[in-house]
Amino acid sequence: MIQRQTTQAGLEEQGHIDSMFPTAQSLEGIEVVSANMRRRLAELSDSMRTLLRAQADGDTVAGQQGISTTVAAIGTLYQRISQMRGQARTSERMVLDITQDIKALDSAKRNVTQTTTVMRRLQLLMASQRELQALTQQGRWEEAGREVLAVAGLADGLQGFERVPQVAQVVARAGELQAAAGRAAAAVVTQGFDAHGQLTGDAAVMRAACTCVQAVGASAQQRLTQHYCSEQLRAYSAIFQPQDDVSQLSHVSRRYGWLRRILRNFADLHAPVFPDGWRVAEHLARGFGELTRDQLANMMASTPPGDAPVLVNALADTLAFETQCDRKFGIVAGAGGGHVYEAGGEAAQSFGGLVACAFEPYLGVFRSMLVLNTADYCASMATQLEAKILERISAAHKSVSFAGARDALLGAVNRAIMAMVAETERRCAAAFMGLAKTPWHCLPAVGDQSAYVGELAAELATAVHAVHAGVAGPRYVRAYLDKLAVRLADRYMAEITGCQGVSEVGAEQLLLDAQALRSLVLALPATAAAGTEDKPAMLPSAAYARLVAQGIGRVEALLKALLAPADPPDALVDRFLLLFPQAPRDIFQQVLSLKRIRPPDQHAFHRLLQRMARDPPTAATATAAGAAAADPLGITVAAPTLDLDSDHDHDADHGADFDPANAPVLASLAANATATRSKINENLRKFMSNMRRN
Repeated sequence: MIQRQTTQAGLEEQGHIDSMFPTAQSLEGIEVVSANMRRRLAELSDSMRTLLRAQADGDTVAGQQGISTTVAAIGTLYQRISQMRGQARTSERMVLDITQDIKALDSAKRNVTQTTTVMRRLQLLMASQRELQALTQQGRWEEAGREVLAVAGLADGLQGFERVPQVAQVVARAGELQAAAGRAAAAVVTQGFDAHGQLTGDAAVMRAACTCVQAVGASAQQRLTQHYCSEQLRAYSAIFQPQDDVSQLSHVSRRYGWLRRILRNFADLHAPVFPDGWRVAEHLARGFGELTRDQLANMMASTPPGDAPVLVNALADTLAFETQCDRKFGIVAGAGGGHVYEAGGEAAQSFGGLVACAFEPYLGVFRSMLVLNTADYCASMATQLEAKILERISAAHKSVSFAGARDALLGAVNRAIMAMVAETERRCAAAFMGLAKTPWHCLPAVGDQSAYVGELAAELATAVHAVHAGVAGPRYVRAYLDKLAVRLADRYMAEITGCQGVSEVGAEQLLLDAQALRSLVLALPATAAAGTEDKPAMLPSAAYARLVAQGIGRVEALLKALLAPADPPDALVDRFLLLFPQAPRDIFQQVLSLKRIRPPDQHAFHRLLQRMARDPPTAATATAAGAAAADPLGITVAAPTLDLDSDHDHDADHGADFDPANAPVLASLAANATATRSKINENLRKFMSNMRRN
């Protein structure tokens, strides 16, 4: 019953249990029912294991058979793939062999074609060489020019084959024949002109020779053009010698007139010789400009121009010449900022600045003078205009003033004066460099004034004469001289303090030079007016004399301090305090540096200076200091302020011009100062002589 019930499918647990135990009494056999169910469960489990084992055994056999079949199929497939790969390799080798054969055939065909071409070119080149040689010997230059081009083209076609000795030999021979033809043709052209540059040969033959030269190359054409230009300009160099009067700046227009005649002669007689594309006339004018520029630059460097009108006129003629050359040869400004030929649009080089650049280093002071004169004229016109306006307008508008414009113009005048002073100082730079290069620490002996003083005198004379001649107004000339005197003193002091060292002998020589420089600067007003008949003479004013005395006096005081020996230190400090009672430490440091005292030893000198400066002066020192006071040597000099708005001279408070005969007090002071200075210098020389003998 239990077996039957358990085999029925779809039983429910509750119904199944109720069917096995319908009553309470049936529960007494529950152990039997449980044992039966356990047994039945064990039987079912055994049956299931048996079935599963049988099924697994069957699957293993079938799987092994399937694997064997698959392996066999894969082996067959691999064999087929290997066969196909071998066939592909075989086909690839066959294709590669066929391709290589085709390439070999193409290369062989190309080599045969190229060999045939090269051989043909070699034959043509050798034939052209023989033809060129024959034409050159016969003087048939036009045909020779065409043959030169043919030889050049055939030789270019053989490039890359020079490694073959025979080809290289033929190509080299072709180059030699071309050069020989060019030289022979150039000789025909050069021999067609005599020693004076006149045409003596046949113009048609010479033009044909130029065609041959042009065929040879640009270098041969350039050499022939330069030779012709140099031959034509030889007469120019012979006529305009630097020392001749015709070569001076005042006659610069004659130079350009000479070139115009040469260009007319070229256009009438020589132009048929040269092809138009060579631009021989332009090269001739450019060579003339370069030669003129060099001659003018050398002439102005040796003798700087001092006459403003002459320089301006020469520059104007030069600028006009450059403009005429650009117009004559059709050179115009291009769109990109450069210059081109108006006819063909090719790039060109303008004549602008070709000669005028030689004037550039000498125009600075003249530009400043023009600015000064223009600003002064405008300022005076502004003053007059203001006065006229105030006369004509009503009283309600009396506040009209041009003071702002006038101040701006006078400021331009001041800047122009400072620019002229700076330009003059720049011209004196070479002379000051001679001072700096002199070994003052080992000068053997004192002689005459140094060479740099003479150079300074020459440069200053040229500069001040030019300013006096070009500036319209004596007060501006005096303002220029005042500022120049201050600037020269400062520059002289700076150059001396910049030396590597100054010995006592060197200080004596520099002191002698300083006295010469004092006289030179004092004489600058008279030097400026020398040779000018249309302007009144100038004498140094009292203010100018004071400026020179103060500026050069500082230099002389420094040099006199250097005359004292450094051993013992008291002598040096005593001399310094005598010359500089205020004991300025910066000047004393300059003295120590110029005497080449080592920095560790300088501290002792500074301490001694402080101690001696605090002590009251002795009677002798006070007397010497009082005598030295006649020449104020320790005062810092500043350039005078010029009242450019006034119409009277800036030294009107001191009289028109300084004359010691008309100033007895100043004459007495100057005489006392000169006597005191001479006595001190004489005592110093005796003292130094005794020191050297000891």
